[in-house]
Amino acid sequence: MLLKRGKGDHEGKWCIPGGGLKKGESPFEAAKRESIEECGTAEGSKFAQIKEEGDGHSWTTFFFRIKDAFDCKLSREHTDYAWVKFSDAKRMDLHPSMKKNLSRHLSVAKSLLKFKDWI
Repeated sequence: MLLKRGKGDHEGKWCIPGGGLKKGESPFEAAKRESIEECGTAEGSKFAQIKEEGDGHSWTTFFFRIKDAFDCKLSREHTDYAWVKFSDAKRMDLHPSMKKNLSRHLSVAKSLLKFKDWI
């Protein structure tokens, strides 16, 4: 699932849910909180994570397996959402960090998932 950023930094670009850590929060706790804030849920089970860096920042990307696509309850930070295959995401107007790391995300998903029809 990708979210379309609203006003501000990289307006109109597609990205995954995310945000900064709060004091005392682990990266996984932050990922769950941000998913709830930006999508209305933290549904699914984690199957992978990778550490990433770019533009003077570092972050952890978590991969979740979900049973079914759900209706996203967007926060004010985003204007739209879409469930897309990795191959379709390549043609979208992605956030620069998302665009840079998409092939690595695809490699992680391909190496760990049995069902690759959505890739």
